[in-house]
Amino acid sequence: MIPDPRKVTVVRAAVAEYPADPPFDPSEAYPEYPGTVASSPNAVYAAVRDAFRRGGLDAAGFATAESRFGIDAAVVKLVDGLEAAIGHRRSTLSAAS
Repeated sequence: MIPDPRKVTVVRAAVAEYPADPPFDPSEAYPEYPGTVASSPNAVYAAVRDAFRRGGLDAAGFATAESRFGIDAAVVKLVDGLEAAIGHRRSTLSAAS
């Protein structure tokens, strides 16, 4: 089922910030996320996941290994690689300052 494009979902998180350093994996295990669990809290990941749920995205498969919000494992690996590259670039820029 395709969600109604006119529907807007807003989620408020007590702390709305990513961890200081990558990777930006979730800080708890989720059935739909096969990646690693971060040691630093990541409230943003949880808030975005909650927004997907409240917006009705993948309602039938939410919180199941089959869900993953329709995201292919290759996309997850690509995003992980981009996060690592951004983190490396950030650390290079910080060192040059």
